[in-house]
Amino acid sequence: MSEVHFEQVAKKVFPELDDDLVPYIASILEENQTASAEELEETLSPILTGYEVVSEEEIAKRCKLLPSKLHRRKAKQEEEKQKTHKLDHPLTMNNMEEIEKKTTAASLLWNPQKLLINTNDDIDEKKNMEMLQARKERVERRAERRKMAATPTEEVYEAEAPKLSVNMEAQGKTMDISVEDVTVGVPGKQLVIGAWLKLVYGHKYGLIGRNGIGKSTLLRHIARRQVSGFPAHISVMYVEQEIPESDDSVLAQVLKSNTILQTLTEEKDAIEAKTKTDSASEAEILRLQHVYQELANRNLTAPEVSAREILKGLGFTREMMEQPTRVLSGGWRMRVSLAAALFSSPDLLLLDEPTNHLDIGTVIWLENFLEAYDKTLVVVSHDRHFLNYICSDIMLIKDQQLLYFKGNYDTYEKVFKEERLNYERERMSIKAQIDHLMIFINRFRVNANRAPQVQSKLKVVKKLQEEMDAIPVIEDDPMLRFQFVDPPQLTFPILQSNDVTFGYTPDRILFRDINFGIDFQSRIGILGPNGIGKSTLVKLLLGDLVPLEGQVIRNHKLRCAVFTQHHLDQLDFTKTPLQIMKDHYPTEEIPQLRSQLARFGVTEDMAERPVKTLSGGQKTRVSFAMITNTRPHILVLDEPTNHLDIETIEALANALNKFQGGVIVVSHDQFFISRVCKELWTIRNQSIIRFNGEFEEYKNLVSKGKI
Repeated sequence: MSEVHFEQVAKKVFPELDDDLVPYIASILEENQTASAEELEETLSPILTGYEVVSEEEIAKRCKLLPSKLHRRKAKQEEEKQKTHKLDHPLTMNNMEEIEKKTTAASLLWNPQKLLINTNDDIDEKKNMEMLQARKERVERRAERRKMAATPTEEVYEAEAPKLSVNMEAQGKTMDISVEDVTVGVPGKQLVIGAWLKLVYGHKYGLIGRNGIGKSTLLRHIARRQVSGFPAHISVMYVEQEIPESDDSVLAQVLKSNTILQTLTEEKDAIEAKTKTDSASEAEILRLQHVYQELANRNLTAPEVSAREILKGLGFTREMMEQPTRVLSGGWRMRVSLAAALFSSPDLLLLDEPTNHLDIGTVIWLENFLEAYDKTLVVVSHDRHFLNYICSDIMLIKDQQLLYFKGNYDTYEKVFKEERLNYERERMSIKAQIDHLMIFINRFRVNANRAPQVQSKLKVVKKLQEEMDAIPVIEDDPMLRFQFVDPPQLTFPILQSNDVTFGYTPDRILFRDINFGIDFQSRIGILGPNGIGKSTLVKLLLGDLVPLEGQVIRNHKLRCAVFTQHHLDQLDFTKTPLQIMKDHYPTEEIPQLRSQLARFGVTEDMAERPVKTLSGGQKTRVSFAMITNTRPHILVLDEPTNHLDIETIEALANALNKFQGGVIVVSHDQFFISRVCKELWTIRNQSIIRFNGEFEEYKNLVSKGKI
């Protein structure tokens, strides 16, 4: 059956489909043309509901119509075939037994319960295997589509402990990576098309680009070896999310993540056991020496010591290292994932926002570790200072291509601006030449005596126009905006702490006799290691906790908006931003809610899409729109930059500087703190101490262990 037939069926059964979605659904029908109604429903339902085409109940009804429509044309073809053809050879019981043996052997390759063999034809073994393999691939594609269709614009997969993807036969092969014509995307959207992936061994690349442009998707495709032509001998490890809960200790989880260590250790132990009984062959003894050398080359002669050093650097105490991972919070399980990757030391290490939820001291340790990393690194980060410290190159995703720049992020910004300016100057220079020539051409166009000169200059103009058209046009990405509505003024005091002492129990005092005041001009950055009490201080300010002694005075009209590290958990992913806003503010009209979303760059189209289809940065903007709709007097922001790209962070900082209310920030982002905060508070010795200096000075003191 032709592709046109399947597209016709798709349109007829699902007339609501957009034109862009019809070929995709048609391809699924073609791959599953022999499937039952239930199987078709299972495959199509997550896709169609994810795109909000029709309801689940309606999908079930319509899928019952599909088998007859898909088989109708095929049935006619089979009927005609039966009229004019007979079996070339009669089937005997021996023939059927032979086919059954071949089928059984082939079925051991994969799930035998899903095999359907047509025994009405004389099928040889080769054809049998081809049928099985084709069917296996269809099932695997179907499963992958179901998995990816859960969120139409984002890939979804189950959390798992990071594992080293490795091929042990890398000796003598180049460790550089060069793959042309790389295309990656998600259902309904291509993110990178025909790009050139080129990574020089030992270089450290910062992968940048706007939210939703495909940075994480590209890393996932590389890690899963879904990039055609990617060298098989390169070991890869990707860290994006926390490990799942388990009974394994933190240390055990890190050690088991290094599959090379496991393989070499098992081989070493087996040969050593033989040497104790003098039963090892000469070849095995030589192999044992090679294993020892391989462990030494990979710094795995004392693996537990190395693993503990990495865990310590990431903030784990010895007690925490022995705890099962199921008792850890999500932020600490994320650190276990990061530790596992650093310990495994793959040829290509892929990190996605590794500094999220880390305190300043841990970020400094990670910067130093990665600076010394002697293999290839690709890192996605919103922290420009982190990128400046560790990156030798910048890789930009723009216009569905990969662009490369030598140097760190600041160098990239400078070069990118200069390059764009040079292109513009070159274009203006050629245009000036064309304009000058066109004056002559227009003046003498009708002069017969000047006709040869006019024709000659027209050719020059054409050539210059071609040169100008060939100059790349580098356009600025549209500027994102944040717009905080200024609050009404209040009389003093707005928010004040008088001799406050607090502890969760009287014998565990966190703060003693703290005094401060916050007003509309306050721009405060709260600094300190995780667990020191930053979040507790914020809760005291907001009235969520009551002091043991002293008092926190708040103006009775004071409104505060709080943005937390886990703000995304507050959003219902099945609803649209507009629905979420209406749920929170039922008395407000839709136009007003749309305007509020628009203040934070949530477009009309974005406001109508399920939250699950939005990128992390887009979800953050929805959250900002939701919490600030009350026109708060004070904004309390706990790690607000974690899911934003670099440009959006700058837009947020600019908007906060225009806001006529108070701002309290808990963050490790040096650029953001430096841009927004006028004063820095540190928590030490049960007190709040104002730091008289810049963030860079504070960071230097932390790195030297003086704070």
